[in-house]
Amino acid sequence: AAFDALDLEVFCWYATTDGYTYHMFVDDPDSFGIDPATVSMTLGEFTEEDSKRLGLEAGVYLEQLNGINREELPEDLQYSYDVLQQILVDFSEETEYEYYYEPLTQYSGIHANLPLSFALFELKDTQDIEDYLTLLADVPRYMGQVLTYEQKRSELGYFMTEDALDTILDGIQTIIDSRDTSFLYTTFNEAIDQLNLPADQAQAYKEQNESLIRNEFIGAYETLYNGMKKLKSSCRTYEEVATLDDNQKGYFEYSMQSDACNSLSVEETLEMLKTEFFYLLYDFVTLQNANPNLY
Repeated sequence: AAFDALDLEVFCWYATTDGYTYHMFVDDPDSFGIDPATVSMTLGEFTEEDSKRLGLEAGVYLEQLNGINREELPEDLQYSYDVLQQILVDFSEETEYEYYYEPLTQYSGIHANLPLSFALFELKDTQDIEDYLTLLADVPRYMGQVLTYEQKRSELGYFMTEDALDTILDGIQTIIDSRDTSFLYTTFNEAIDQLNLPADQAQAYKEQNESLIRNEFIGAYETLYNGMKKLKSSCRTYEEVATLDDNQKGYFEYSMQSDACNSLSVEETLEMLKTEFFYLLYDFVTLQNANPNLY
């Protein structure tokens, strides 16, 4: 009972951290005892202060979880216990590596994923529509925090390589160039049409969405582009990026473990990769020997 109660509390805590997360995780707030009015309808915060706050809150939950005897739980819940523990450990440890994280990776960074996030935002009723438009209007604030974060990384000497920056700038420019052709016009309009709203109300929503995309959304990307371009002098060489101090090595291992949901060291993981490569090579040679004309 103690574990179930804590599990539910942690879920509600995480699911209400921001408006977008809330929308993606919660369909029936009453069943979780969540008051929608208490959820801040924003894209969240991308600041050092907020990261530390979440870390501290996760640490409190982690202490409560550690106070529950895992061995007294049924076997299926022991697995759930381990998963929850890993999540809370990740959250509570993350503040040790502030500004090491790179939010604007070349192909899957925030700048690339944000349009997809809005495209995946399901519109089931007018409240969803209102929330969607509110979040769309929040893009300039959120992107401004991302830019501030990158500027701080630049000051600390953690900035990306010039090649990486050029690729990211190209990606941002592509979105800017879609001011008149963005798929977000289509995804929103199609969702509105499926709701069978009164014609004047539907048209008003469509016009509001179009205005937000052309102005706030694209404007945020323009600001991000100009701000990132100014940081070009802070770009590091590949050699500089590959030279890690002990704390940076710790972050590398932490992020690897977090992404893989395990506690393997870098060395242990490398051995696994070497073994897997051997098996792949063996399979390749076996296929080639059996099929001389394979190529």
